[in-house]
Amino acid sequence: MDSTTPIAHICRNYKPPKELEKAYSLIKVETIKGDRTKKQMSFRCVLKGDVPDEEIEKIEQGIKNAYSLSLMKLEIKRIGKEFDDELADMLISRIKTIFPSIQGFLAGCTYEYIDRKIKFNLVNGGVELLSEPAKKIEKILTEEYGIQAIVEFVSASGISSEELEREHEEDRERLIQDQIEKSAAETPISGNSKDKEKGKRSPQKPRRKARVISSSETVILGKPMQESITEMKDLNLNLRNVTVQGDVFSVNHRYIGRRDLYIVNFDITDYTNSVRISKPMDGVEGKAIADAINVGDSLIISGQVVFDNYDCEMIIRPASILKTKKTIRQDMAEKKRVELHMHTTMSAMDGVTEVEKLIERAAAWGHPAVAVTDHGVVQSFPLAMQAAKKSGIKVIYGVEGYYNNTKAEVPIVTGELDAPLDGEIVVFDIETTGLTPVDSEIIEIGAVIMKKNDIVGKFSSFVKP
Repeated sequence: MDSTTPIAHICRNYKPPKELEKAYSLIKVETIKGDRTKKQMSFRCVLKGDVPDEEIEKIEQGIKNAYSLSLMKLEIKRIGKEFDDELADMLISRIKTIFPSIQGFLAGCTYEYIDRKIKFNLVNGGVELLSEPAKKIEKILTEEYGIQAIVEFVSASGISSEELEREHEEDRERLIQDQIEKSAAETPISGNSKDKEKGKRSPQKPRRKARVISSSETVILGKPMQESITEMKDLNLNLRNVTVQGDVFSVNHRYIGRRDLYIVNFDITDYTNSVRISKPMDGVEGKAIADAINVGDSLIISGQVVFDNYDCEMIIRPASILKTKKTIRQDMAEKKRVELHMHTTMSAMDGVTEVEKLIERAAAWGHPAVAVTDHGVVQSFPLAMQAAKKSGIKVIYGVEGYYNNTKAEVPIVTGELDAPLDGEIVVFDIETTGLTPVDSEIIEIGAVIMKKNDIVGKFSSFVKP
């Protein structure tokens, strides 16, 4: 006796489009699970015939929309489906989605299907990592297609993933060694040398800034240099030797134990652009330099601009590295301003700086006061108050608010006035005992008369002294 029910007899509110009618008629429901509170439904179904997954997904979406569900899932068990190329490709595609990290191992694989045993031949190794995906494929075949089979991944080349990784590592080390030998063979050419090769390079003239030598500079590599600073946005392979200055934002030092080799590798920016600094070094010297460079350090670096075949990008091979104090931008104006519009991290999608740092910077620049005007919130006020006391600066507490006129019969602006924009206006302010007009009272009023941005009259009075 057939215990299934055609899905059309259950989902009567859903009428599939003409292109899905055939697929819809083939689906029969075994069991139903649902959650009325969450508006979720799950049907366990059987399907006789070959229906693409895309059509099943469209039917799911159609039922979901017809019944206003948050989730609709059709768990399909396909009956009578034979294992073929189409099914093999579909299985590999689904496994790549479920296990994204193994996609490289599955690229270009082939399969054999003999005596209920499916063997996938891998050309990129990784056999040891695919036992769980193999079990997942067996489960999909059993539950969704009614096919009982053993799934196995084998190496087409006979090389294990460990051996393959060892070969890749040896290739990387050979490439690094080539870079070391190339660096040793190249003689640095000074920007003022008379022996430049003519015709091979046509150096551009970058924008350079004179460098101020500081007593706080610490030598990490090489020796102190006096060359002018080149902005990173002007770097190119024609420049050869350059000196740059910036802040470290990423450190990626690597140690190769078998060669006792340190790859000093980090990224630096001067906020016009960024560049990678990389140099293979002897283990002891390399470790000392690597330990001395951290994220946030401000460095001055002199070296050669080269194309690195390992990173596949333009880098600087350093000859000298100096650690210096970070240059902080200064406000050199004689008459300091007061910022009246400032957002902190409490302003979602707008402010990116903590209120304490903003107030600290305003105080360091000599500003007498600063306003905090976050979007519709005041959560930064307590921290602003504490930071202001510490920095000796006045905080103007404000907010960037929003007016939502929900009643059309209450206009925002009334009346008409034929007057110039720079004419005489009155600006007034009132103090009250509260925010509601029902039981609050006005206790003070103040006003000024403005004309062409000048105050020409004042008024101030207590209402109930």
